Amino acid sequence: MRPAGDLVAVTERLLEQAALDALAIAHKAGKVAIGFSKVEAALAHDRLAGLVNAADAAADGARKLAGALRRRADGGEVPLIGVFTSMQLDLALGRSNVIHAALLAGPESDTFLARTARLDRFRAGPVPGTPEIGKSQGRKSAGAGVRDDGMTKHDK
Repeated sequence: MRPAGDLVAVTERLLEQAALDALAIAHKAGKVAIGFSKVEAALAHDRLAGLVNAADAAADGARKLAGALRRRADGGEVPLIGVFTSMQLDLALGRSNVIHAALLAGPESDTFLARTARLDRFRAGPVPGTPEIGKSQGRKSAGAGVRDDGMTKHDK
């Protein structure tokens, strides 16, 4: 039996939708600050799990927020996500014209980050020197609450 010709495209779309669904859940849990000024305020005062810029965001706004992030003590540890379009973010967050968002620390944000990392790994393909799927190497994951398979302890 041969796989369907669009297997890769369907898989990518499902991984993308899983990440966006996790973003929607994080938003419902109050873990997403939306809009440039709210993101700036979150950068100044909150514990962040990540910073999201729409893939089609203007370079100026993304550059300003990245600069503010670098000035934070934990700036190097906060991931920047720029793989989703403004339209995708609009649909996930139930708002229009979403360009910038900050993920506040919490398990809901960890789930979104894990699913986004899984999507990135799928798009990048196999990395030379990494163990094959299903072969445990006994190493610890770098992400908080993220297992070696990209799942968080909250994923089912």
